[in-house]
Amino acid sequence: METIQIFTPHAPVSILMTRIPGDELGRVYKTLSDTERDSIQLQLKSYLEAIRRWKTIRSVRVPNHLVGPFESEQEFNEYLQSTAGSGGFSSETEYNNTLDRARKMDSMPHRTVFTHGDLKHHNILVQNEQITGFLDWESAGWYPEY
Repeated sequence: METIQIFTPHAPVSILMTRIPGDELGRVYKTLSDTERDSIQLQLKSYLEAIRRWKTIRSVRVPNHLVGPFESEQEFNEYLQSTAGSGGFSSETEYNNTLDRARKMDSMPHRTVFTHGDLKHHNILVQNEQITGFLDWESAGWYPEY
């Protein structure tokens, strides 16, 4: 994949790039055999393990959308949890229980690792049983591994 041009006239940054071959995983998943699904799952596991081994050279999100700075990881976690909304939960109780579980995770021992941030089936491209690319990296950054 090659970057062709970066636009920053008046709005957020737009990047024009060459097209990556493949189809969205979600569109083709039902047509895949169990063997093909297993192969893609193993590839995905391998890619995610590799991405999480990346070392930080600086702590900046792409495209330069900064969050913070924070004085501590606890302050960072409080920020992440403060943006959570109850939409998508079946009840206020379910939302509160989920938020309580998230708060308990703060005390778990963990590393800070690079994370895609939006790795859903429509952001994974596949062709001929191979992962050909990942899309939508704007939420990528350094996060607690949990």
